[in-house]
Amino acid sequence: MKLSKKIASKITIIFLIINVVTYFYCETYLTKSIKNIEISQMKNSIGKVKNIINHDILSMSSSNLEYSRWDDTYKFMEDFNNDYIEANLRDLASLQQQNIDFIIFSDNEGKIVKDIAVQNYLGINDSSAKKKITEDIVPVIASKRQNEMSGFISTEKGIFLVSALPIVKTDGTGEPRGVLILGKAAGSNFLYRLSRDFNLSLSIETLQDIKDYNFDKEDMSVKFDDRNSISGYFLVKDVFDKPIASIRAVAPRDIHNVAVKDVHSFVCILILIECLIALAILILLHQIVTKKIAVIKGFVDEVSATGNISSDVVISGNDEISELGNKFKDLFINLEKNKEEMFDNQEKYRQLFSNLSSNFLYNKVLYDENGEPEDFLIIEANIAFTKNFNIKKEDIEGKKASSVMPWISRDIYKCKEFLKAMLSENQHKKVDSIYIEELNAWYSFVIYSIKPGYFALIFDDITEKKNKDEMIIKLAYYDVLTGLPNRKNIMECISKEFDNGEKFSILFMDLDNFKEVNDKFGHRAGDYVLSSASERLKSLIDDNVVIGRLGGDEFLILKRHSNDIEEAKNLAQDIEDILSKPFTYYNSEISIGASIGISIYPDDGSDITKIISNADKAMYNIKREGGFGYSVYKR
Repeated sequence: MKLSKKIASKITIIFLIINVVTYFYCETYLTKSIKNIEISQMKNSIGKVKNIINHDILSMSSSNLEYSRWDDTYKFMEDFNNDYIEANLRDLASLQQQNIDFIIFSDNEGKIVKDIAVQNYLGINDSSAKKKITEDIVPVIASKRQNEMSGFISTEKGIFLVSALPIVKTDGTGEPRGVLILGKAAGSNFLYRLSRDFNLSLSIETLQDIKDYNFDKEDMSVKFDDRNSISGYFLVKDVFDKPIASIRAVAPRDIHNVAVKDVHSFVCILILIECLIALAILILLHQIVTKKIAVIKGFVDEVSATGNISSDVVISGNDEISELGNKFKDLFINLEKNKEEMFDNQEKYRQLFSNLSSNFLYNKVLYDENGEPEDFLIIEANIAFTKNFNIKKEDIEGKKASSVMPWISRDIYKCKEFLKAMLSENQHKKVDSIYIEELNAWYSFVIYSIKPGYFALIFDDITEKKNKDEMIIKLAYYDVLTGLPNRKNIMECISKEFDNGEKFSILFMDLDNFKEVNDKFGHRAGDYVLSSASERLKSLIDDNVVIGRLGGDEFLILKRHSNDIEEAKNLAQDIEDILSKPFTYYNSEISIGASIGISIYPDDGSDITKIISNADKAMYNIKREGGFGYSVYKR
């Protein structure tokens, strides 16, 4: 075999091996890393969906508690007086706002006493579905095996989110007279709302569809559908902790597709460069057929010795060897360019990892004169970090953490034990939440020791999540629409005043002309009037005045330290004056008023039910007279 063919075959084999190794390295390791990122992002997304569902369940349970733990409801389950329904459930705007679909009043034997459709579409008012829900839940609560049941439940009409609580007195005493159930359908409307909020395609999968999936300890599973989409699942369990279905989230694999495209482009460029190099070598080798091959070797040796490819070494003569010698010089230049192009491609993939959404710092542990760790040096920061903290890479890289960002070295580790742990390989530490005062934000941190004395610091801003957790707590005690204390909150405030034993006044208020507003302008206008009226009422709140919303257009006002009936009257008049001014809604003026009933403790009642009831009676007296005023309870 000729030398040129022998060399060509060997070059082909070498380049083939390089291409195969490069391709499989990219496909195996890079693709694996990308998949891990995709899995993490999908779990984060479906985790947020789970949190919203849990928030819905919590909010529904909070609303249920306002009605189930109430003396009026307790009395209704005794006499089934329709006045209760008219007084408390005629306006369902607040429940509609929470997307609650139905309310069921059941006795302890599971018989449905009263059911109310908050929404009105197919499936919600199906009696078989409501019967199934009641038969499954009521016996458990009635037998006192569980005091509360909230979550998913499956029926032939679909899956529902429910909250069930025993019906007892306001103070939590009394033998339960039944069970109150609030529910919403976990159907297309429910999934559409979640899909809209998270920009995901959501659907409910049956257990049969997901029987082969492996769920982790968080009941999550991620599956790659194909090259273009990834699906995340989280297991849905009913109120009896039995798996009934799975919610599937589908998202495009944008990161994967970009990475695969770049890998393929890199391999193609590499092959093209290799082909060009191989072609140049073959052309040059074609001319190596004379005794002057030693001269060429001498040229190569000189380049190898000096490392200077721009040397003025010239091979004399006009023959093939001379020409070959000059071509060798061009070959070395092309190889240098190839090296630069390869570095450029490496930089592209470096940018891919630098653009991760999480903040990333690569660091080196620093030691004091005694060999003890005392600080760390920031070696590298990714783009996300520099953008989020508005800092240049040159201002932080190569600097001590304590000098450029003291909050990092102060809050990430509290003692030298942290840095000592980073001296060993494969160490790992996670800090769920740290409040950084300088940034007015909460962060979670994950720290990995990649090799002894070096560690990676990955952290994310979790302030929004913290705020959402606090909002959930607030929803339990404050009305969503108005921001005022809800029924539970205002009742607790009044109960505390009974414990104090001091004189106080109760004002029971119902808005006048509010029904006409809803009928003429719609419920959105009604919500606007309620919200705007509440903002005006807030100007009257001080240390002695608490204003809470019972529901609909009914409000309850507590006036502490009210030793004189005139103080309560003055407060009622202030309310009338504030609400008498018209509201502007889309260039339309809306006028409302208020009917207010006043009762005094202890003169008008010795318990919370009596004092509120007498204020309510006084309010209805003024209602019968045309409203727009206040009335004191007449003993």
